[in-house]
Amino acid sequence: MLNSRYAPIVAITVVLILILVALGWFLAIKPQVDEASRVSGLVDEVETNIAAIDATSARLDEYQATLDALPDLTEPIAQNAPSVWDMPSFRARLDSAIKDAGLEIVTYEEGGETAVEGWPQEPAGLMSTQVATLFQTGPVHLPEGEEYTAPAAPVGEAAAVADGITGITLSFSLAGTPSEMLDFFQQIQDPEAPLFQVYDVTETARPEESSSLSGVSDASDGDLTIDISGFVYMLNPDPTIIDEEVLEDASLGGESPFTAIEDAPDQPGAN
Repeated sequence: MLNSRYAPIVAITVVLILILVALGWFLAIKPQVDEASRVSGLVDEVETNIAAIDATSARLDEYQATLDALPDLTEPIAQNAPSVWDMPSFRARLDSAIKDAGLEIVTYEEGGETAVEGWPQEPAGLMSTQVATLFQTGPVHLPEGEEYTAPAAPVGEAAAVADGITGITLSFSLAGTPSEMLDFFQQIQDPEAPLFQVYDVTETARPEESSSLSGVSDASDGDLTIDISGFVYMLNPDPTIIDEEVLEDASLGGESPFTAIEDAPDQPGAN
């Protein structure tokens, strides 16, 4: 048993040793433990980021594969909704179809341009929305003072799938027999060379005693007149006027009225 005279000294020594150990813990060991914990947390964040990036990349690869598998619509769009309407060719094809079917044209009219509203599509069904959604969540850990800004925002409301479509209205009347009418429709509905979209057809019987039509043969029992309305569609119409022909001097069909006449008196105000 220690002498009571040395007991305080021993107690103080023990306390000092404990204080030194505690200071060593707080000054040397604990910062290293805290740093190790922080690094471990960063490692977890990096691994979480890598997993998120891998999952997003896989989804993007799926979307890319879906896009690559889509058919090329360039030619069908050019056929059904060109940007430039070749009106002379259109009229020539329509005239040829009418004549080949044996019909006679009664009236023909081309209307003005009408903007065509594209059919609405809910945002959830758009691939662009699905892709944008993948980027709404930023990295798990950002440097201090920085904020994540998504590169794209999903569409918030229903939007038109197609835009910039213009329709040109057509209406004309034909006269002939039912078989001739059928032949005509078969010619204009060729999917490889569509002429226009028919949206309304009205047939009227034209018996032999029907009133005559200007420029059209007399009716026979079983004949019809048919009124057709339709649209020619254009996508982002190009209003540019192309004229590659060289202009020629206009001919007056005779002598110019401004040619001087010999021995004619001066006209008042000519000088």
